Amino acid sequence: MQYNQQPAGAPGYPHQMPPPSYEQVVHVQAPVRVVHHTTAPPPVVIIQHQAVLPVGPDPTFITCPHCHVQKLTRVEYSPSVKTHCMAAILCIVGLWCCACLPYCATSCMNANHFCGNCNKFVGVYNSD
Repeated sequence: MQYNQQPAGAPGYPHQMPPPSYEQVVHVQAPVRVVHHTTAPPPVVIIQHQAVLPVGPDPTFITCPHCHVQKLTRVEYSPSVKTHCMAAILCIVGLWCCACLPYCATSCMNANHFCGNCNKFVGVYNSD
């Protein structure tokens, strides 16, 4: 028996053609899609500085920078760092029942001033 001989074809399979040649390449150019990107100009940011008037802890007679009316300010008090520190000191010393007193005293709070006419913010007095 000789092993060097190639069989004429595999038994049971028909003779197949060789694969097609890849030497002929057909160049097809895909349609070019042009997309125009339009960018909007950057937004213009206008920074307006609010005029903050020097005010004290009590209502003050001012000329409002918003409505230009001379009137007494309306004051709203808000707790500050000083308020919280005073309450903490009272608790540490053992006077925890008096810890609410700094929240009742306007001298320990910030005073926010608003126009008496248009109710817009005009300034703050920090108690710190």
